[in-house]
Amino acid sequence: AQWSDGFETYTVGPVPGQGGCEAWDDDPAAARALVTTAEVHTGNQALSVTGVDDAVHQYFETEGVWRYSSWVYLPENLDNDTYFIMLNVYNSGAAEPKNWAMQLQMDPVAGIIFDNESAQSAPLVLGQWVKIDCVIDLIGDNVQILYNDGFLANRQWTQDAGSLVSIQAVDLWADSIAQDVYYYD
Repeated sequence: AQWSDGFETYTVGPVPGQGGCEAWDDDPAAARALVTTAEVHTGNQALSVTGVDDAVHQYFETEGVWRYSSWVYLPENLDNDTYFIMLNVYNSGAAEPKNWAMQLQMDPVAGIIFDNESAQSAPLVLGQWVKIDCVIDLIGDNVQILYNDGFLANRQWTQDAGSLVSIQAVDLWADSIAQDVYYYD
């Protein structure tokens, strides 16, 4: 693995400042993501996001082919959307530029996971750990997205004039949800 993180070496509690993780725009007031033992995949710890919460990890990749995988657990009583986001432009600070390369919207009301850039969707799985797997080809400017071992989308990585052919951040965003959503790996 070029980079891997299961949150196993983190201290249980707030995640910002551990392993390169931060809140959106590195804003301490937005730092609510937690390392927890409440729901785990294969190890002893996972990342929990809830409420209006972001957990961000920055990268600086501009070439090559990258596989970015994460396991996500959505509770059966999830009451609002939550998002798995990757940005090809990310700079901390409210006035700094950002560009979304991939925004996977997990919508429990509609029962789908939706790639906002390609408008493709798949059935959403609740109550169990499910893998999100993205193969990002920075040479060919392409991303292939799999969800629960099934095809979700295959499309261009850069989407507009503000895009760069790069991987600059992952953002795990809870959009006003009352339940914890968990990530691992």
